[in-house]
Amino acid sequence: MASVGTWLAMCRSEHLVPLEALASQLEQDPDITPGIDGDLLVLTVQDPLTGRTATINIGISRAPHVVLEAQELAELQVPGVPPGALAACSARYEILYDLEASDELTNPLLLLGQLLGQLSGAIVFDAFNGTFPFDEP
Repeated sequence: MASVGTWLAMCRSEHLVPLEALASQLEQDPDITPGIDGDLLVLTVQDPLTGRTATINIGISRAPHVVLEAQELAELQVPGVPPGALAACSARYEILYDLEASDELTNPLLLLGQLLGQLSGAIVFDAFNGTFPFDEP
């Protein structure tokens, strides 16, 4: 990947959905082929409009620094992002993708972010842009 986009989907450890379960949800989309590669979920996306293929890599982190980062993000007091829920996060999904494939990956990323929100209560932070793409002011 040349330029890497990063989304951090923050949630409480006890609400984490295993990558295998996430894969089974995502395989319902005909343009997404999920596969497990070690400790990563790799989504291969075939864009029907461009005909190009792109990938999204998803891992899980429960490292101690996740709690500190969640608390720091909560201190930003972004409208539409519940600071208490964000500060309580102790795990995250780390979502990496090639920024040059953003045309192919926009819809799958939105689907993924919404799905993680529904399944695990995740709050998504776009580390590349410094924004919360799913905030609701």
